[in-house]
Amino acid sequence: MRIEVRNAQRRMRVSSRDVRNLLQRAHDEMRPGAAGHPTYRDRAELAVGIVSSRAMRRLNLAHTGRDDVTDVLAFDYGVESTPEEADPEEPPGGTGWSGEIVVCADRALERACEFGNTPGRELAVYLVHGLLHLLGMDDHDPADRERMRREESRLLDIAARGMDLEAAFGATSAGPKRSAP
Repeated sequence: MRIEVRNAQRRMRVSSRDVRNLLQRAHDEMRPGAAGHPTYRDRAELAVGIVSSRAMRRLNLAHTGRDDVTDVLAFDYGVESTPEEADPEEPPGGTGWSGEIVVCADRALERACEFGNTPGRELAVYLVHGLLHLLGMDDHDPADRERMRREESRLLDIAARGMDLEAAFGATSAGPKRSAP
């Protein structure tokens, strides 16, 4: 899977290499049989954006009509359209897909404690959550939401094994913005 990472915020350190490793490991774990995900595709192109609350609010309004900050947005750009357009060196049959995940670093910093996570782990949760959306999972009703959370947790435990999430995605030395007392 080809993954491009763009960090457009300053409140959290972001290791592009670790973002790619985390998402690649999660993606690989979702092969058919590993988790029973029929939407897994061998070839993929994924863009990842890490943004501020301000940018996320603008994106959320533009794409969902909601004027608030959310933790993650996922945009599915689809599958190769025809076998003729596919790379002749690759297997035929529309095995590739492309998409984009945008996560909000400010939201991870603000909500980590609420969920018993460090900011680095919270950001990693958002990344895996976005990947699950791109691979066909939904969280609109309570049963689907619970199923997605279980899969999110399972994948994150596997994908983050051996990673120092705080070193990869921790708060910068400036840390979170605090309001005056």
